[in-house]
Amino acid sequence: MCRNLIAPLGPPLFGFVDHDIFPTAPVDIAALLRDQPVYGRLVERFGRWYLWAGFSFFRGDVLRERKLDFRQDWFLGLDTGGANWRFYAALDRAALGFPHERQIHLDAAAEGTDDAIDLIGDWIHCGNASGWRQGAAGKRAMVDAMLAPHLGEVAQQS
Repeated sequence: MCRNLIAPLGPPLFGFVDHDIFPTAPVDIAALLRDQPVYGRLVERFGRWYLWAGFSFFRGDVLRERKLDFRQDWFLGLDTGGANWRFYAALDRAALGFPHERQIHLDAAAEGTDDAIDLIGDWIHCGNASGWRQGAAGKRAMVDAMLAPHLGEVAQQS
């Protein structure tokens, strides 16, 4: 998609948001990318860093510098988006801002599993939204409750 659709269009900004991530406040992507070429969920593994492809935003000029590859790099143990680690390694990571992250666990047994709910800046990542794996009881109700106030605001604005 990036190579065949986005790169030929040459947008000033672009990004990818996974199907189970929801904003809980207005987001100004242009402001987040004003002083840096990338923004998103920072992943650090095996001495390398990259942005997870499911929550990553870019200034369009990065496409003139490199063809991005959002696949995993399984040989290095890197998840989706990890194949771009060489691109990211050339950036001054210390000069970049990333969203604050924390997790909400439904119970102590959920810690470190996909049954946690990730808070990424002003976004909620519920994970496993397609239900391909049996999740913790009550997770859907918790996510629904967290999103309800924000969905009400959207409905009132329409």
